[in-house]
Formats: sequence, C-alpha cells, structure tokens
Amino acid sequence: MPEKDMPRKIRSSPARRKRNRWRATKFALKGAIAALLCLKVRGGGVGHRDTASHDFCTVVKTLVQTSGVSVAEYLRAWAGSTEFCTNRQRNLLPVPALESWPESISTGNVLASDCFEFTNLCIGSLNCMETGLKPLPAPRTLRRQATCQQHNVQLHVASRVVGFLSNLNKTFGRSLPWKGAFIEAERIGASCYEDIRGDDVDLPEAAATCDPCSLISESLRGKISDPSIVFPTKGTVETPAGPTSSARSEYLKLTVRELLCGKLCLRCNVEGIAGVFAAGKSGGRQRKIWNGSAVSNLAARPPRPHRLANPASFLELEVRSERPLLFSKRDASTFFDTLKDTTVATALRAGILGENILCPDHDPPACQEELCIIATDDTVLFHRSREVGAATLASLDAAFEHNGIPTNKAKDVTLASEVTALSCDLFNDPARAEPAATRLGKALCRALDLLTHPSASPRGVHALLGVWQWFGLLQRGFFSIYDSVYDFVRLEPEFGVKPLPSNVINEFLTTLLLSPLLVASLDRFPLPLLVATDASPDFGFGVAAKRCSPTEAAEVCRLAERRGDYVRLTANSEEVEVPRLGKPTLLKCAQADFTTVISSKAKGKAHSGVLETHGFLLGLKWVVRSAKHHHCKIPFLVDAKAVVGAVAKGRSSARAFRTLLRAIAAYTLAADVLLRLVYIPSESNPADAPSRGKKRWPVNRPPRVSHFKPRRSWAKSKSRLLELRKQY
Repeated sequence: MPEKDMPRKIRSSPARRKRNRWRATKFALKGAIAALLCLKVRGGGVGHRDTASHDFCTVVKTLVQTSGVSVAEYLRAWAGSTEFCTNRQRNLLPVPALESWPESISTGNVLASDCFEFTNLCIGSLNCMETGLKPLPAPRTLRRQATCQQHNVQLHVASRVVGFLSNLNKTFGRSLPWKGAFIEAERIGASCYEDIRGDDVDLPEAAATCDPCSLISESLRGKISDPSIVFPTKGTVETPAGPTSSARSEYLKLTVRELLCGKLCLRCNVEGIAGVFAAGKSGGRQRKIWNGSAVSNLAARPPRPHRLANPASFLELEVRSERPLLFSKRDASTFFDTLKDTTVATALRAGILGENILCPDHDPPACQEELCIIATDDTVLFHRSREVGAATLASLDAAFEHNGIPTNKAKDVTLASEVTALSCDLFNDPARAEPAATRLGKALCRALDLLTHPSASPRGVHALLGVWQWFGLLQRGFFSIYDSVYDFVRLEPEFGVKPLPSNVINEFLTTLLLSPLLVASLDRFPLPLLVATDASPDFGFGVAAKRCSPTEAAEVCRLAERRGDYVRLTANSEEVEVPRLGKPTLLKCAQADFTTVISSKAKGKAHSGVLETHGFLLGLKWVVRSAKHHHCKIPFLVDAKAVVGAVAKGRSSARAFRTLLRAIAAYTLAADVLLRLVYIPSESNPADAPSRGKKRWPVNRPPRVSHFKPRRSWAKSKSRLLELRKQY
C-alpha cells in the first residue's frame, strides 16, 4: 500500500498520555468506592412483600415484560443494552439505569428491590418519552456511568418513587384492590346515579340564609335577575314523568325536609319543570341534583366564573425553606355556588386582597405573605406567619357568619402543615403539591385493570382520562403523552365496549410508569438567567442567554401564561419596534447584553412552528446540562406565540409538535424544572441574530486571558534570523 493511502495514526504527546492514564485510574477508583458505599438491592432489601406497593410493582413489571407497545419494547431493549457510548455526552437524556440503590435515600417500609426496579422503569420511560414514545431500539448514546447531572436525575426519580410507593402502602395497606376496579370508571362514565333516599340527602339546618344579590357585582346581578337575558329565546320544555310509586315516598320525604328548612317554597304556577336524582357522597350520604339539562339548553351561556382556581394555581407559590407555609381551609356546608362571586366577596370582606386570590387568569402577586385559593365551596389560605394567619382566619369566620354562609366545622383546617384541596395534598416539609393519595390510588387501580384487560367503552375511558388530566395540571408535560386516546373517547356508541388500540395502551402504560413524577415542588425559585430562543428557515436555530438578578427573573416568571402580556428589551435609537396588542413590560437590559450560546444550522426544512419548537428544545437542553439549573423555574423569551401556548399547555392539536413536546416534557420532568415562557416580539428577541448565523457577544464582555505562553511562529523566527545575519 502506498504511504499516502495508509491511514493516518493519531499521535499524542507523552504528557497527554500520562494525563489520560491518570484520569482513567481516578474514574475507576471513584467508581469502585461508589460501588462499595452503595447498598446493593437487586435481590432484596428492607420491607415486606405483602404490601400494596409490591402488588403494584409486580403487575407493572408483568405488563412491561409481556406488552408489545413501544414503551415496553423500549424498556426491554434498554435493560438488555450492551452497547455504550464512550464519547462525551452533553445532553441530560438518555439517563443510564441505576446500578445500585443510593444509600442517601431511605426506602422506609417499602421493599428496596421494588424501589430499585420501579425507579429504573421510570428512568427508562423518561428516555423513551424523549424519543417521542416511538418504537425505537435502546439508544447508542447511552453512557455506562451517569454524569453528575444524570446522577442528580437518578436521585430525584428515586426519591419520588419512594414517596409514591409509601403512599400506596398508607392508602391500601397489605394489598392493592386493582382487579375489577375499572368497573367503577365505567359506572361513573355511564352516569349511573342513585335513587333518592329522603333521609340521606344533606340539607342545611336553615336554608336561604345567604343573599347572593348583596354580594355579587352589579353587572352580574343584572344579568341573572333579568329573565330575558337568561333565556334570550322562548321555548318549551316537556314535563318529565313523575317518580315511580316505589320512589315517590322517598321523594315526598325529601320534599317535606326541604320545605321545613326553607330550601323549597310552594308555587301555584311554575315553568321549566325537571326531575331530580341523587349523587353519592362519602359516608353513604347523598347530594340532590336537579336535572335541568333541558332548561339549560334554552338558556344563554353563563359568564365565566370569577377567580376560578385549579391545581396549576399551586405552582404560583414561592416558598422559602426559612419561612415554611401554613395551611388553613374553610368549607361552606351544603354550599354549591357556581357564581363564585359570593365566595370571592366573602374573602374580600375578610380583608384578603383581590390580587392575593390565586387563579391562572390573573398575575400572581409579588408579595405573598397571605394568599388564598377559592374552589367551589372551599376557601384555602396560605400563611407565612402564624399570628397574621390567625387574624385572617378570625376575619374570614366573621365574614362567613355575617353573610349567612354556614361552615362545616368538621372539615375546618387551621394553621396546619398539610391540607387537601382541589383533590391534591399539600405539604410544607418539603413544600410540594401532589395528587391526593386516595384519588390517585383509585386511578392507578383502574388503569392497571384496564391495561390487564384492554377492553372498555369510550365513555369509561373518558372518565379515567379526566382524572389523569386533572392531576396533569400539576405537571403539564403529562398532557403531551395523550394523543390516540382522544380519538378513542370520541367513538360511537359511547357506551359500547371495544378493544383498546395499542397506541392507547401505550399512552396509559407510560402514564403509570411516570406517575411518581406528578409531584410538583413548590420551593422552586426563579433561575437568575434569561434564555431567549428563536429559529429561522434561512439558517437554523439560535439561543442567547443573560445573567440577571433574582428579582428580575421572578418578575418575568410571573408574566408567564398570561393573555396579552409580553416583554420588550431596552431598544437603541436604530431599533424599530412594531406596535403590538397587549400589555408590554420593559426589561432593564438590551439585546447587546445577551451572549450567543447556540447558533446552529438546521439540517433540513420544516414548518416554521416546528423549527421554533425545536429551537426552544435546544435552549432547554442547554440550560439543564448544569445540575445547578435543576429544581427551579426557568424564564424563557420566545417570539412564537404558538410555541408559548403549546409548551405552556403541554399539548397541541398539531401532531407535528407531538414528538418535540414529549421531548420537552421528558427534560422538564427529569430536571424537575418549571418552564415559564413569555412572548417577546421578534424585533426585540436577542436570539434572532444567532438564528440567522450572526453570533452576538455582549459589548462589555471582559477580555479573555490565556494562561499559556503563545507559541512563536517558526516562519517568523526564521525570517528574523535571516535579517540578523544580513545585519552582521
């Protein structure tokens, strides 16, 4: 073979070879020490096998081993992977499996082997979700040993799994009642209400003690008081059949009770007659429901409820470890006011500021000394000081009494360290919100039964899906899992039992495997870093970043997900700003203050929305490469409203976004971060230039100092010697 065709050998200096040998020895020694310090749990551990958590893990492992859906195939290939990457891996995902259980995390009363195996299943599901839940083989970019950032992810997932399995044991004890549990979801989906039992329906001692017209706003009072506004079109409603002879006695018994307490009054002429039925409550009690669907069809669309909260409202809390939260709750007895203004007016009368009543449609306050969340009939308060909280509660109790709203003293919670609200359990050590253990346990049992016997009616699956969607408001990334299930629940007839498609099974199995990560930390503080992303079809992707103060980062985070809010940077005389609709917020920084961190050319052409979403994903990957950026709120500046809406909601009707949104959700769940996206116009976006191939460096960037002596050019030295020879 000619010398020019021979492969070129890679040569290293003696110093470099010595350094590499020393590094290899150091890493091998660290791995050996870590293996000795960690507790091996492959064969057993602390805990008992006769527990609900062990039953759950056994059923899930069986599903993974026998199912043919993509996430199960991925996990089997990932567990048996023998190919590992030896090159540098900068991205957080894929994360390698745990080789041993971390000694720093106690498993408590849960079998250690169950914690170990289910943690690896959860980690593998994150890796699969990063690929878009596609039936791909195990990644070849997988490292044998986890990096510092990936080890942080392993510890986070392991701690969540231990808490998840411990709650199962507390809720169900020694066995998990999952067999046949989906029948309950089918019953709920079929709306099988109970027959009225006159003595079991909850009624107040004295009804009509609260006059809502004296509390609600004048505009709302005018709308509901004018029949022509409530019923803009005239129509007739067929009179329903009366109760059967067997149910008539119970109906009469209930009617007498309602007349005595003042809930009903007798009228000679009435319109809009409808039947009544009962819904079951805990403890065997019932709630009477008026079947006014036919009358409601003739009515106008009601106004949007005022200050309506959901589990996403908990994410607005900013909790510091030195000032833990205290929780209080007041429950209005037999009070189901859909106007919401009545309860809000009661809170305002108690001295609670309107801006301190959290809801997704309004900006959270900067001062969070006393906060409030109002559900349908519950008022939940968050206190920082025990003395101030006690005074607020006294004022609230007085406001309830003044407005004639009876409270259920048995459900009152006063200055406690934990509380249940909106079907979520809230704790202050550490500060977190998680699905209520009882509700989550029932959903897990129904999902296990459904996956074991994959046949159900669309209405029953819809009822189960609604529970998971409600819990998904704590972690919006879970919404990206669901796609094919929406097509299934729209099938007709809605009560006909049908076999589940493989994609629907895949989505529910992924939900089960990632369910420990539904817990949302409330002590995540804004990262003092502004990250701007952009994409251009002319070149590719751009990401720019700037360090900022914690106060400025918190201000930007509070603007996230608000309709019409956007930010602008301080513009110079040459920049032209296009007028925009909405409420602008001026940041005290300019585009020149941002540094380009990514300016990458696109590998192919795609829709502009897909490119923008991919650019945001690149920015997220860059941020979570550092373990210091985990467990925090990250403010992002994005100039595409479609991306802001899709990432904030966790889902999109455009299927082109589905794979990217799942990858974003995987990184979000793995790093335990809360994404806060704010719209910024394109002319103000500092990532616009990098997305067009023009890198941007800050004007006041300090000069780079090299600690190595510059090498002299041999050509310059040779020419200098020739000049010296000529001179002498």
